Amino acid sequence: MKIAILFFSFYALCCSAAHYSYAPSSVYSENDPRQITDEDILKAFKAKPQLFIPVRLAFYDLSTDKFSEKMLTLKNDKNVINIYLIPRTLIEGIPNSRAHYSYSAPHPIDIKNLRLFAARGQADLLILFANQLKVESSLNSWGLLYLTLLGGLLVPAHDLNLELTTEFFLFDVRNGYLYLQHSETLPKAEKKYVFASQFEKEVELLKEQLLERAAEMVRNKIVEFLKSGKKANPSEN
Repeated sequence: MKIAILFFSFYALCCSAAHYSYAPSSVYSENDPRQITDEDILKAFKAKPQLFIPVRLAFYDLSTDKFSEKMLTLKNDKNVINIYLIPRTLIEGIPNSRAHYSYSAPHPIDIKNLRLFAARGQADLLILFANQLKVESSLNSWGLLYLTLLGGLLVPAHDLNLELTTEFFLFDVRNGYLYLQHSETLPKAEKKYVFASQFEKEVELLKEQLLERAAEMVRNKIVEFLKSGKKANPSEN
């Protein structure tokens, strides 16, 4: 009887979903909240749309997935003159330096600093990208074989379920005006009956599929914005 109880307890534990969340590595802020003044707020209210098409774009990734590289095809759009990728090392320093630790909290990114580097790249529009990936893993019916010594390694006992939320922001480099912000959660990507030895590989494949779908969505949104010449109402949702 005790063996049966242990058996079903173990299986219930194994079949419960495991969650992994890969959030943006950086956050951004206008500047240190302790230094924001009424004058800064007034300037934000006074900022007006001043974008002229075609434009020069500057990209920056708040995530570590190099998502902006998937946006480079926008340089072929007639409303885009050129694209400048702001290097992470200029903003956040060298990740492997002794001053950085894997357990430290993300350092807030100063949007004014990003605008400055975008200006140095002769850009008119600064676009920030951020992705958050949620990975769910559970054992399927093959998971019963995990009770054996080698069974779990010889059968496809895992089911994978990935969900990606993509967010991006369009700022005027000259005055910081927010033209557009958009956040969207894509339909989930699934893979059933995955071998333990292929787990990480399958996660990367599904992640890449989601990133490609997200990139297409974001490119379409940016092209639509540039084509419409929209200069007001920054919030889409």
